Amino acid sequence: MKNRLLIIALLLASPAAFSQTTTDYVSTTVPPDSRFEIIQSNLLGRIVFKTDKYTGDVYRIVFDDKAFQSWTKMTRLNHPYDSIVHPGKVNYQVFVSGFERKYTYLVNLNTGATWIAVNSRGNYLWDPVLNKNGE
Repeated sequence: MKNRLLIIALLLASPAAFSQTTTDYVSTTVPPDSRFEIIQSNLLGRIVFKTDKYTGDVYRIVFDDKAFQSWTKMTRLNHPYDSIVHPGKVNYQVFVSGFERKYTYLVNLNTGATWIAVNSRGNYLWDPVLNKNGE
């Protein structure tokens, strides 16, 4: 009898356990048409991005030797499909993976042009992700 009650209790509790959602990044709560958004990785708290969703400019927080913080603009390499389709409106979004830092992407929401954040000799930049045929 005790075994049956335990099995029933586990079956009733399992959907609740699987339905819990977790957020793998921290973001400011902003209206969908807001120009700026700040996103922080849950994996590494020191990785913080400020995105200008209109222009696609992304800034990364950096610390100097005295621990002062400042925003530094990340270089975005050219992508053949990058264009601002709607001036003065949201065109870009940053995606931060909850698994690894290397899966951080910038995407043009209108054209699909995509970049991946890479660390090139201590300089963080956005490198284009192209389709298999080079587009």
